[in-house]
Amino acid sequence: PKHGTIENWSGEYVVWPSNYRYDGYQYFSLEIDGDSMYPTLSKGDIVLVRVVDEVTPNDYAVISFDDDYGVIKFLEQNEKGIILISENPDKKLYPDQLYDLKEIMKRKIHVVGKVMETRRPLMRRTKLGKKQ
Repeated sequence: PKHGTIENWSGEYVVWPSNYRYDGYQYFSLEIDGDSMYPTLSKGDIVLVRVVDEVTPNDYAVISFDDDYGVIKFLEQNEKGIILISENPDKKLYPDQLYDLKEIMKRKIHVVGKVMETRRPLMRRTKLGKKQ
């Protein structure tokens, strides 16, 4: 199959199947650095993100803060603001994050895209069967 390259936020290029190259959307890739969306997304996974400005509550949304950094969360909206929800079941470590309209404007919180695919590197096993 033909493949295309997608630039990630660090400026590197990642090869993805070409069916994403000509569908009218822009894409970029990110490396996951954390476990708030575990078990679906884990540290070290590479995700392909479609650039969109709206998502549904079931999408893995890429959310930008202050045009400086981003997170991947489920996003729910209501008349008061937004709720960012982690998939990780440990809600003591990953509680829902509520932002009112004032905080959204102040922190420039906005949707950048949604995760379309993920790649996870395989762990190597040693002779003793332990992961490296």
